Amino acid sequence: MADDQTRNAPPQAVSVDAPPQAVIFDTPPQAVIFDKDGTLVDFERTWSLPSVRAIRAAAHSPAAAAEAADALGLDLETGRFADDSLFLLGPNDACDDATRHLLDLVRYREVLDAESGRAVAPMPGAEALLDLLDGRGLPRAVMTNDSEAAAIRQLTRLGWLDRFDAVLGFDSGHGAKPDPSPVLAAAAALGVPAAACVMVGDTGHDIDAGRAAGMRTILIDPDRRYPGLAADIVVDDLDGIVAWLDS
Repeated sequence: MADDQTRNAPPQAVSVDAPPQAVIFDTPPQAVIFDKDGTLVDFERTWSLPSVRAIRAAAHSPAAAAEAADALGLDLETGRFADDSLFLLGPNDACDDATRHLLDLVRYREVLDAESGRAVAPMPGAEALLDLLDGRGLPRAVMTNDSEAAAIRQLTRLGWLDRFDAVLGFDSGHGAKPDPSPVLAAAAALGVPAAACVMVGDTGHDIDAGRAAGMRTILIDPDRRYPGLAADIVVDDLDGIVAWLDS
């Protein structure tokens, strides 16, 4: 009976420190689909202070600023986002719906786009990973719950736009993660079957979308915030993906 239970047990996430990756990924991926914020782009450095400034600039009152920050999961004093913040996990339209009675949304988006565009910073290891993917000729896409235009601006600022074959946002016509539709659309844009793609992200929305699309998944989770999340591989950072690809 124990043997039957073992055979029928669901697959467990594998850390790159214990490498039976070939068992998990028995064929190499043919394309990579990335989340953006917290995966390729440093979320805190790019969004924390710009969000504080945008809320303060656009709020109808100090009380409205505090309420808007709370709705988005942002501490106005420290600039830190909660792990389950709407700003981190939700698409822009959900954030706007939650704050439109508190903020001048035109002013908010104007300040946020300008400030985050100047502040955008890469995650450590991103350049090395993109170099490795370039060398292997692997097509890749970004699928973010940010807007397509904002993603393009940030990738352009980082000098990365021509390193991606497709860029999709929540407003590109396919919805937002965790729905699998946008990541399936990214795979279609790359011309690669979903089952041959790997989805890389740092939240449950990314992994849930990738798994629902039939993709293999890599979770970046240095603090092990998602111990029950069924990603195929869990890494501490982008260097971990480079190590896995080179293994």
